[in-house]
Amino acid sequence: MTGTLDNLVRTGQLKREPPAQQELDGLIRSALARLRDAENITLSLESRFDLAYNAAHALSLAALRSHGFQAEARPGGGTLTRPSTCACEPLRLRAANPL
Repeated sequence: MTGTLDNLVRTGQLKREPPAQQELDGLIRSALARLRDAENITLSLESRFDLAYNAAHALSLAALRSHGFQAEARPGGGTLTRPSTCACEPLRLRAANPL
């Protein structure tokens, strides 16, 4: 998997940067808050999906950062975070109220 990440560094989609514990803690805290909010059945399905999606994005960023990679901003304001390129153990999440 490291070869894939190295390729993304070579193409400028990722850069190497030492992980910062405060940043990791913030990303995980944000993801957990969004997952809790996504369980709120009084919200619309669209809102719940957005919350769950953004939680997954935060966890993807945290996984990359924990392994010393930083996603580079892309034109249009997006960043690259693909679970298939993450060099970490798969995360197992269970939703109390599936969407």
